[in-house]
Amino acid sequence: MKSTSVVLTVHNKAALLTRVLDGIKKNISEYTKELIMVFDGCTDNSIPLFKAYIRNNSFPVPYDV
Repeated sequence: MKSTSVVLTVHNKAALLTRVLDGIKKNISEYTKELIMVFDGCTDNSIPLFKAYIRNNSFPVPYDV
């Protein structure tokens, strides 16, 4: 069986994060296994924004930060 992991690296891109996550969410298929988020030394509010997004939106695959 095929499976796909989506890996997203983020460095101070809070302004784009919601749009990117919406796009990922729309394109998840039955083959998508997980979403892996890598926050690379963010000094903006990318991490709290991600946590709020997940809390307020049902995300259809497991995720890890």
